[in-house]
Amino acid sequence: MGFSVETKTLLRLEWHELVEQLRSSARTPLARDRLTDLHAPFAASRGEMLRLQVMTRQADGLLEAGRDLPVGDLSPLDEIFGRVGRGGSVTPRELREVASACGALSDARGLLDASAEVAPDLAEAGTAIVSLAFLAEEIHSSIGPDGVILDSASDALARARSETQRLAGEGKRRMEGALRDESLRASLADSFYTVRNDRFVLPVRADARGSVPGIVHDASASGATIFVEPSDFVELNNRHKRAELEALREERRIVAALSAEVARAVPELRAGLEALAELDLIFARAKLSRQLGGVPPEIGDEGVIEIRALRHPLLGAHAVPNDFSLGGPYRVLVISGPNAGGKTVAMKAAALAALCVRAGLYVAGDAGARVDVFDEVLADIGDEQDIRENLSTFSAHMANLAAIVRDAGPRSLVVLDEIGVGTDPSEGAAIAQATLEALAERGARVVTTTHYNLLKELAEVDERFENAAVSFDPETLRPTYELRMGIAGTSSALSVAERMGMP
Repeated sequence: MGFSVETKTLLRLEWHELVEQLRSSARTPLARDRLTDLHAPFAASRGEMLRLQVMTRQADGLLEAGRDLPVGDLSPLDEIFGRVGRGGSVTPRELREVASACGALSDARGLLDASAEVAPDLAEAGTAIVSLAFLAEEIHSSIGPDGVILDSASDALARARSETQRLAGEGKRRMEGALRDESLRASLADSFYTVRNDRFVLPVRADARGSVPGIVHDASASGATIFVEPSDFVELNNRHKRAELEALREERRIVAALSAEVARAVPELRAGLEALAELDLIFARAKLSRQLGGVPPEIGDEGVIEIRALRHPLLGAHAVPNDFSLGGPYRVLVISGPNAGGKTVAMKAAALAALCVRAGLYVAGDAGARVDVFDEVLADIGDEQDIRENLSTFSAHMANLAAIVRDAGPRSLVVLDEIGVGTDPSEGAAIAQATLEALAERGARVVTTTHYNLLKELAEVDERFENAAVSFDPETLRPTYELRMGIAGTSSALSVAERMGMP
């Protein structure tokens, strides 16, 4: 069976913030693009989930040994692949981007080969990655880091550029000689030469046009100066231009040849970059798991969540660790206690632990954490008012609860915040009890928060239910955010009101 969770549930559980952290840990464009979908990190099957967990552990081990996945500085290459696939050429800078990708694939191949014994699943995931070092070397030997084609790219290019430079030097020397020529000096508008239309020219006074035979290429804005290519410079300029064109033709030939090499390697490049992105996601999972101070979970099939020192993964150093237990002898955990005391935080932390495990992440808790396989996470949290359907908040909650009861089964995890509120308390409590009993009957695992005494009392008469309470310090009139399993909490509404400044 696949995994099911609605987007609105993920948003209310703040899963999107974890996905954004995961996205920040990824370094390849393909991996980051995949994480634009909140569902993307989840494994579709139990087998895939276990495989993700194994690979996260192997990546974690490599990171611990100081061996990160080498991905370099990659750019999106789809447009380049498309162009060369149609027989076109790319720019020298784009060829350098391809070379960077080839280098990253070669380096990744080296890491996988060297780590095959300690990370066999990562090596298997990277089977499609082949070394394309030869193509990277060919591009690097022809194109410099700044995207300029090197003289060493070919003998023909080196000769053409050398001839271009020689002729340019000769042209400059002859122009400097012309500027010193006494017979021309009176006709010149200035004491320098310049270039127009890639030809060496002299600045000649317009009224002295006839004194300098040659071709006029341009004139100043005022018209007082014209730029003349002297007749005895024409052949030199022609030879210089021919050498430039020869160099340009050779540059184009080199780029076309390299583009053709890239086109032949596109299938291997695509497959390799896809595999590299998958490995990048695995390493991103390991990095985020380490950042969260997580531990690899034990995973079973009995619908159990048993975590010592469970922490909400988004609260960082502010999180209060709590021992949490669900499943086993009971199916429904009822968390009670004062408002702003941490009931919802504890409930969300448990749900996020299940989502993290499904996504191949560690659990934010102490060693020995167990989070079993859940194929569905269902939730009713926060304001469910639906203006489009003209439903009140309470009606929307009831519609959502009805759908949850209908869909839930033995492999479902259900989280319900303040179930049955928004109506007469006695009727709300009765609705909440009926809902929880129906979910327990269907075999779902449920975590709910409440102030209803009726729900707290269920654990005394129904073994499928258990209580937990968030603590409140009567001396400071402040919550401690500590969760105590096996006892019911008090709402302490008057104390909370006093702390909030009520008269």
